[in-house]
Amino acid sequence: MNATVHRLNTYLNGELGRFLATPFVMSVRDAAYHTVHRYKGGPHALAGRMPSRMNARGVLVPMSGSTLQHKVNPNNTTHGLFIEEARDVMALSDDYSILHAFAAELGHVALRVDVDCEGVTAEMIMRLTKEFGDVLAEVGAATSRRGTKGEQVTTNELRKVEKQAVELIAAVNCLLAGLRSQAPGEA
Repeated sequence: MNATVHRLNTYLNGELGRFLATPFVMSVRDAAYHTVHRYKGGPHALAGRMPSRMNARGVLVPMSGSTLQHKVNPNNTTHGLFIEEARDVMALSDDYSILHAFAAELGHVALRVDVDCEGVTAEMIMRLTKEFGDVLAEVGAATSRRGTKGEQVTTNELRKVEKQAVELIAAVNCLLAGLRSQAPGEA
């Protein structure tokens, strides 16, 4: 396995795994709560690493753990994360559930684009073909029993199709990045 395929597999098993472990129905507020509370040491440890902010009096103050905890509490309507704080939480925790929840609520999918995919290899093309086959296999499995009793696709079946679709999109992005690296003036 070449280094590019290894990095792509690491990405698919790492960030993509966390993304797929996050239910699509999770609200942005719930995603923020879980991101902060999954952080090793919880809100207090994460707040200690966040940059200081200017308060209403113009004084630079660090974020306290209890303030962060209140800001991500989905039941608290008086506190909330500023967009810059949400970015800091994601960057420091390396957990992008908030981003994925935003994207899902708006009908989009967010994928990391800094996967190193240089050139186009036979392995890339085989992976793309495999991922497309995996999507079709999951769609077939999800829809094969539908005509018999008028059954609908289950949530688990839908999740399996979505997982395969996201892996296919990642493989297409890697292939495009590889082609871009070979195009004059595009690298």
